[in-house]
Amino acid sequence: MQIDLSLLSYDPQWYAFRDGAELEIRPFPNSRGNVAWRNGEMVLSGEERLERFMYCLSGWKGLTDADGKPLKCSEQVKKAIFDFNVAGIPEFVAEKDREFHERKEQEEKN
Repeated sequence: MQIDLSLLSYDPQWYAFRDGAELEIRPFPNSRGNVAWRNGEMVLSGEERLERFMYCLSGWKGLTDADGKPLKCSEQVKKAIFDFNVAGIPEFVAEKDREFHERKEQEEKN
């Protein structure tokens, strides 16, 4: 069995979001997870989803406040974006994390 560790990286990557904004996202490591399984499906608490979001979203470009000033990528701002599901950013970040893990699993099958 061959394992290519060069494919595994927690380095963040930039993704085009919308309206010219870009999000810097890195995959969530399994070692940090705290999940439960119910009826064969993974169940994440709100706290677990928040922890994943805070870790995975490491930066952004093109997000501005109501005055058009660049929005600082701080823990407080990220939590507000998560809590109020601003612009679908939390789902986008979760999807990019899922894509990383699915891509890794697919490469392992080949």
